[in-house]
Amino acid sequence: MTNLSKRIITSIIIILTLLISLNSIYLISLLLLFFFYQIVYEFHLLNRKIFDNLRIYQFIFSLIFIIYIFLFSFKIFIVFFNNISEEKTFLLLLITICIFTRHWRIHFWKIFKGKK
Repeated sequence: MTNLSKRIITSIIIILTLLISLNSIYLISLLLLFFFYQIVYEFHLLNRKIFDNLRIYQFIFSLIFIIYIFLFSFKIFIVFFNNISEEKTFLLLLITICIFTRHWRIHFWKIFKGKK
């Protein structure tokens, strides 16, 4: 399985789970917790590679990142909890745009032989 097909499959799964969870506050809470954990873990691994021996920088950037991701997740939870349909639509539009731009960036760099 190629990298592109893995990305397409994960994108479809993410979009479908978000669409399914539109009506269930429990499911969206569970998904947010899972995504929060996964994002923080990936950032931690990346942070260790960037700041190899500088533990204080790792701590500072991790703390800032965790606060940012927590606030973003909290905003998503509030939008779904209050059942604001316009904000739900806008949020789903933003997530869909992020997913599609990720795929188009890969294709664009393959055409011009640049970095991914």
